[in-house]
Amino acid sequence: MRWFETSLRPALLPAVVLAAACSERTPPAQRLPPARNVLLITIDTLRADRLGAYGHPRPTSPRIDELARSAVVFDRAQSTSSWTLPAMASLLTSLYPSAHGCHNFETVLSPSYTTLGERLAGEGFATAGFTSHEIVSGRYGLDQGFQTFDTFSVYDDLPPGVTDPKDAPANVTTADWVSDRGIEWLESAAGSADRWLLWLHYFDPHTAYVPHRGLTERFLPATGKSVEEPYYEGEILFTDQHVGRVLDAVSHLGAFDDTLIIVVADHGEELLDHGKLGHKQSLYREVTRIPLIIRVPSAAPRRVDTTVSLVDLLPTVLDCAGLEAPEIGMGRSLKPFLLGESLPPRAALLELEMDRPGHRLQGLVTDRYKLVRAVESGQLSLFDLERDPAEREDLAGRNPERDAALSGTLDRLLQAGARAAAAFDPAVVQPLNEAELERLRALGYLGGDGGGTRSR
Repeated sequence: MRWFETSLRPALLPAVVLAAACSERTPPAQRLPPARNVLLITIDTLRADRLGAYGHPRPTSPRIDELARSAVVFDRAQSTSSWTLPAMASLLTSLYPSAHGCHNFETVLSPSYTTLGERLAGEGFATAGFTSHEIVSGRYGLDQGFQTFDTFSVYDDLPPGVTDPKDAPANVTTADWVSDRGIEWLESAAGSADRWLLWLHYFDPHTAYVPHRGLTERFLPATGKSVEEPYYEGEILFTDQHVGRVLDAVSHLGAFDDTLIIVVADHGEELLDHGKLGHKQSLYREVTRIPLIIRVPSAAPRRVDTTVSLVDLLPTVLDCAGLEAPEIGMGRSLKPFLLGESLPPRAALLELEMDRPGHRLQGLVTDRYKLVRAVESGQLSLFDLERDPAEREDLAGRNPERDAALSGTLDRLLQAGARAAAAFDPAVVQPLNEAELERLRALGYLGGDGGGTRSR
């Protein structure tokens, strides 16, 4: 067992025991040759169920779907939150938000944490990151370990006097810039490197949604619950095209079969599924279930129907690269799944601090259940994901023993996060200046319900 699992006690019910996070660690599989390179593609605000690879009927993602056909697709991948900073900090550290401490806009990842970039750079990898989000930047400490790191904000190219992206939609595209910079780096620095890590973070599916000529029209008129949906799906297709350009570049360089390729989202998006638009306001499935597609050289394509988390990506990358996973981490390598093997089910932790004071949510996802607890009131919500995948029927209170067992597992995961946090310096608190506050408001944060919708 890992050090943080030693005090986890078995849950009360057999169904919960199977999903608890206290499973014995399975020894890493060894039959895949180590991947020489790593291409990590993260896409902001991307719902799993809006990709063809996850059953979406409209053509939003032909290039990602093509990759998925030669990859391992995880059907129950979970974020660690419903907004970017805690999710990306979890991906890079293999720690849940309660352990890394990045809960709000003024918290910065402490330099005492060792990120994925730092671990691979320490093993001789050339590392580069190109991102396009205010939050996914050096300001929040997410550039640690990247020898080349650049962030292009949607605000960087706005006309004079324009402060809100929705007032200048022609300027609010960043997927093209991210791919341009990634391809440029691949053709220069990566070509002379023995091994490399390239992280690309695409912003465009985030509000405010921008229409793309020749793309958005494919999804009109609106066919979903929200009039925003065709614009959201047009943004996904726009991003998909630029992701495809990077995949082509890796192939043209002759590196495709030497490269571990991961496509994942930080979180999803509410499109009136539960009456709201946006994210960072709930822990419903539409914002916590994320796409996760992993293509590793020599692994056969398959689908995995076991709950996994963003915290599992760092140990998976290290394992697939032939490197040792860190002892201080809350994830586990998914390499056995890539080989067609299995791992014991375990729960995934969800955490959210909303913009309004006194609003905190904690959640637990197993293969069967989703439990959400409001911290201040203690109110529980419980959903049976097998019978009610859309999370419509709240079962909390109907079976007190089940509620208690799941709540106990949630508490033990949170306690493990607190113990992990004690090994590091606390997250740095860096107050926002007025310009940063204005940018976040324009992106739909820091006001209202956090939805970030735009009028049209």
